[in-house]
Amino acid sequence: MKNNNNKNNIAGIDTLTLAREGMKMGGHHWYRDGYNDAAIVANRLGVDVELFAYSLAVFSPRVAVSRAARLAVEFCKNPQSKPVGCMGSVYKTALKWLKRGKLNGPKTEAFRRSIASAGKTDALCLDVHMANIFGVEQKDLYKKSVFPAIEANMKYTANKLGLSMAECQAAVWCGHMIASGLSNEKRRLIPDDVLNVQA
Repeated sequence: MKNNNNKNNIAGIDTLTLAREGMKMGGHHWYRDGYNDAAIVANRLGVDVELFAYSLAVFSPRVAVSRAARLAVEFCKNPQSKPVGCMGSVYKTALKWLKRGKLNGPKTEAFRRSIASAGKTDALCLDVHMANIFGVEQKDLYKKSVFPAIEANMKYTANKLGLSMAECQAAVWCGHMIASGLSNEKRRLIPDDVLNVQA
């Protein structure tokens, strides 16, 4: 187990410094920029941006964001055909939410809300990167013994910086990527090859 004393360890994570570093390169605008790009792609596909945001979220678990964007485009082009390379269970989930109009799962719903609101939401999307930041197992992120402590830490940082929770999460993630030496530039929600593809 990574963390036996979650609340104390999580409270001690310096997300404020990470967020400030992420903000230097505009990381807090990741969802806003992603929404703007999603609107361009949705318009090109002839679908509502909300549908495209749902598609991005539903295809996001366990794949890179760039892969989710490619799957979302294929799904929006033809929902009745499983996108190439998409797991059957994920495609079935996509069809279910298309009929129901809502997503299950705290991560996918928070991701959808963050995209659809251009980052102006209290939704807190927790993924493998956030698990690494807080030193917890990804499967434990939304547990009652973990989530409130992460939420309190992030709320403190968001309030200090005047950010929404989604903007704060994006800035912290971006700062973490820099601190880890994984990237020195802001990554995009919609990669260029998807943004520029013709419907």
